Amino acid sequence: MPTATGGAPGAGDSAGAESRAEMMTKRNLIASLFLIGFALLAGCRAAPGPEAPESPSPAPVETPAPATPSPTPEPDPVEEALSTMTTEEKVGQLLIAGFYGTQAGEEVRSYIQDLHVGGVILYGRNVESAGQLLELTNGLKALAGDGIPLLISTDQEGGLVERMPPEVHRLPNAYDAPDPAALGRARRTLPPLRRGDIQYIRAEGGVLAFTRTWEGDTVLCAANGGGEPARLELPGSWADLDGMVTHPARRDTGLARIDLPPMTGLLLRRLPTP
Repeated sequence: MPTATGGAPGAGDSAGAESRAEMMTKRNLIASLFLIGFALLAGCRAAPGPEAPESPSPAPVETPAPATPSPTPEPDPVEEALSTMTTEEKVGQLLIAGFYGTQAGEEVRSYIQDLHVGGVILYGRNVESAGQLLELTNGLKALAGDGIPLLISTDQEGGLVERMPPEVHRLPNAYDAPDPAALGRARRTLPPLRRGDIQYIRAEGGVLAFTRTWEGDTVLCAANGGGEPARLELPGSWADLDGMVTHPARRDTGLARIDLPPMTGLLLRRLPTP
C-alpha cells in the first residue's frame, strides 16, 4: 500500500499558490517602479512654455526725397529803387519840367538834383542846332547821374509846331493830308479801332504798326516816322477802307507786302479768308 509522503492534504497546493502570488507581487512592484521612473523622467524635462511671438519684421523706412529748393525770386529793380527813395523823390518822378537856355545850367540842375524831377521837356528856346542839342541832352543825362534815367521829351507836333533843329527831318502838317478827317471817321465806323484786341507787329526803323481785331474784323494801323522806306509782310490780303484790294497775298508765301514810304501812315482792313 502506498505510503503518503506529504503533509496534510492540500498543503502543497497552498504553498504553490503563495509562491505564485509572491512572484506576481514582485512583477507588479518592478512594473510600478518602471512607471514611476518614466514619470519622474517626464517630469524632469522642461515643460514647454508659451511660444515666443515672432518679432514683426521692421517696416521699410522710406527715405524722403530731398526737398526741391524753392527758386530764389529775382529782385525787381523797380521795387529796389523805390525802396531807397524818399517821398519827395517819388513825387518828383511824377513831374516834367521846362527850363530856359540852351545849356544844362543852374536852373535845370536844381530841378534834376534838388527837386528830383522825372524828366524835362525841350521847346524852341532850348534848341539851336543838332550839335548843340546833342551837347544839351548829354549834359542833362550827366546831371541825373547813375540814378533813375531822365526822361527827355519835346513838343514836336509837325506843321506849325516844330521844335527840332533844321537837320532833323520835318514832320508833315496834319492838314496837308488828303483827308485829315479820315482817321476820325474810321474810328467812328470801324468797331475794331474802338474796342478791338490790339497786337503789335515787330518792325524795324521808325515804324509803328499794330492790328486791332473785333469779332473777326481786323484793321491794320501802320506809320513810318523814319527817313527811309519800310516794308511789312503780313498774312492774308488787305484792302483799303473802301474795300478795294490794295495788298493781295502772294500765292507762294500767303503774305502781303505792304510798303511804307517815309513819314506816311495807312489804315488797311484784312479780307476774310475764303
